[in-house]
Amino acid sequence: MNTTPDLAHCNWIVAFLDILGQTEAMEQIDFVDSKMSGEKREAFESGVRKVYGTTMLLHDTIHSWVERSKGNLAPVVRQISGNETVWSQMNSGMLKCQRFSDGLIVFGTLSDPKSVSPLKPMFFLLGCCANVMAVTLARGTPIRGGIAIGAGVEMQPNELYGPVLARAHHLESEIAQHPRIVLDKRSHEFIQAIAGSSGGGARGDADRVVARACADMLRIDVDGYTIVDYLGKAALSVCDRSRTEQVLAMISDFATKEYERHRAALNTKLAFRYAQVLNYIEFSKTEFHK
Repeated sequence: MNTTPDLAHCNWIVAFLDILGQTEAMEQIDFVDSKMSGEKREAFESGVRKVYGTTMLLHDTIHSWVERSKGNLAPVVRQISGNETVWSQMNSGMLKCQRFSDGLIVFGTLSDPKSVSPLKPMFFLLGCCANVMAVTLARGTPIRGGIAIGAGVEMQPNELYGPVLARAHHLESEIAQHPRIVLDKRSHEFIQAIAGSSGGGARGDADRVVARACADMLRIDVDGYTIVDYLGKAALSVCDRSRTEQVLAMISDFATKEYERHRAALNTKLAFRYAQVLNYIEFSKTEFHK
């Protein structure tokens, strides 16, 4: 008897996000000892707050964007001259999220383009990634991630599985290296193709506006990979952060301390990674003040 459920194998946009340094942090709180006291207990409790607080910060930030994706594209709709009605009549293409150890998977379907613009989940996902990168780095919690487009199946509600997940995980674990979120070539080409398209009436115009808004949240990094430009003007505008200068200062302070710490310890690999983050921050500051 065939017990395989009727699953819809379709295309998805997926971000695989992972908190860095959690394995080492967890080793410090691996065993609960009721007899702990003094400095040992204080260090243990501090470690607990750091590990679980970091995870909750990531989850809470992403969940707020999942809720936000149920609505409209406020920063973008204003640019869709004369097409607000056709845009608001479409379904929202909301995001979903899935817990994965100390990370999260954020995803949205690219199917059913007649009723759901494929650019809506893409826009919200990029905005989510930009926001979570800035928020977590400002709080001293580095993350890295990968974004991919590909096929997969929602095995259960909010439980995605398939090739697209493997692609996003590969980008996060093998390509990103330091705190950044890398897009695969297919995702970048998808955005560029729609941004440079023509025709399609009011719906086509609306899609192009959002595709260009997505493109504005990206940049090519020094190694040629496309990344989420989380400190770029477009991302900062979409995330509606009012204290941009403060966020920049907090992220810069954290990255500087990490660079100096790893450099002093002669940890070449990690020192180089935070040097890359500092280079990105300095470039972003220059662009922001233009």
